[in-house]
Amino acid sequence: EAKRWNAKIFGPRGAPTNLITVHLRWSDKGQEASLIGIPPVIEAIRSLMAKHKMYDNPTVFLMTEDMAAFEAFKEAAPREWTVAIHLEAIYHGPPLSPLQAID
Repeated sequence: EAKRWNAKIFGPRGAPTNLITVHLRWSDKGQEASLIGIPPVIEAIRSLMAKHKMYDNPTVFLMTEDMAAFEAFKEAAPREWTVAIHLEAIYHGPPLSPLQAID
């Protein structure tokens, strides 16, 4: 099953070598803790790139169940970055909690 999703998300070659995976949990997470905003996530990715000497623009695989988190990340991420997502994992029901991200 993992191989099938890998091919579906990244194509027949599979995950790229410049892949950075990020789990951004917003929806129900706000009920138990403050949500992390997008700017700290972007900075963490840049820090990983510097630490591991990644000079090419990354492919960021964003795992989230909240479409608002994906849209906010896609809007804030540098345009040179490739952002991939598993759309089937997105929750499509009513909002679970107000989205109040902190930066």
